[in-house]
Amino acid sequence: MEIMVTGRKFQFEEAKDMALVHDVYDSMSLEEFRQDVLDYASQFSLPFAAAKAIGNIKRSVQSGLEIPLEYHLALERELQSDLFQSEDAKAGIAAYVDKKTPKFTGE
Repeated sequence: MEIMVTGRKFQFEEAKDMALVHDVYDSMSLEEFRQDVLDYASQFSLPFAAAKAIGNIKRSVQSGLEIPLEYHLALERELQSDLFQSEDAKAGIAAYVDKKTPKFTGE
């Protein structure tokens, strides 16, 4: 709130210290920066991440701020039940048991 009201400027490193940003990339070229960003983003997308699970997490967190606790808990149960019936859940569990890297499809 203070930063918004005062308009105080600060360096990237300070923003990281305040947990406003997670990473500061020291890429030497635009191509290196682009690759750093793509590498970071790939951990949240198919086939490396269960996109449906990530989407459900985002939905739960964003909705949870706007609804009473008992409704939020019901929403979490519904989202988790739906998720555990998905093909990605089966792929993730099988990969864990087989000690392999899962390949998610978003289904």
